[in-house]
Amino acid sequence: MGLYQYSDDPFGMLRNNEKDTTKAWWHNAPHKPGDPLRRPAHRYFFNRTEDVGTGRFAETAVGSGTVLTLQDRRGGWAKFTNAAADNDHYYYEAVNEIALMVDGQHIWFDTEIEITDVDQADMFIGICATLGSGNLFDNRVDCIGFTLADGSGALQYVTTKDGTGAAAATGETLADLTAVKLSFVVTGLTRVDFYVNDNYVTTSESDVPDDEEMGLSFGLRNGEAVANAMSIATTTILLD
Repeated sequence: MGLYQYSDDPFGMLRNNEKDTTKAWWHNAPHKPGDPLRRPAHRYFFNRTEDVGTGRFAETAVGSGTVLTLQDRRGGWAKFTNAAADNDHYYYEAVNEIALMVDGQHIWFDTEIEITDVDQADMFIGICATLGSGNLFDNRVDCIGFTLADGSGALQYVTTKDGTGAAAATGETLADLTAVKLSFVVTGLTRVDFYVNDNYVTTSESDVPDDEEMGLSFGLRNGEAVANAMSIATTTILLD
């Protein structure tokens, strides 16, 4: 719709104006960060010069499949493949937690994923506090993101605060080997708007984490004794 400036933004910093956060996930996102120290853009790009899986991410696995590996694919994709036993999995947690909810400010998250068999998987993608114990699928304490539950390709969203919060339906169903774009925007301490393929699907105002640093986390667990795989494209986390 255009650009505009907040009264307290630094000179030269303009924001995207899409009327509100249910119209487009990039509403209010800085178009030209005028003060990178106050308003940093954090982007996770998969490219051939970065140490994927051992440098910027902690890797956890059950079974021995194929670890997160860069792909020859437009858009900066990486892929991992689980071993072939039921409940075998890989998940990845960013070493640095850079996303903290702040009253009156925003977090924008945008990624794209693809799963080999969507109804035979547990999946999480989003931002999450580093796990103290357990696994990414069952033991998240503070998180915001998207999930799948074994037995269904129905996409869910989740906000969890201090261990409280449950996944709920987005109304969207994923398809095997089909890329899907997943986005959300956090407003202050109390609201998250979720998008699928740039279309608004739902808002959560319950159990939004408010005092935890979080980082990019993602993973996939087999729902049967067959190898399953997940691909993820370049992922953006933007803070204002």
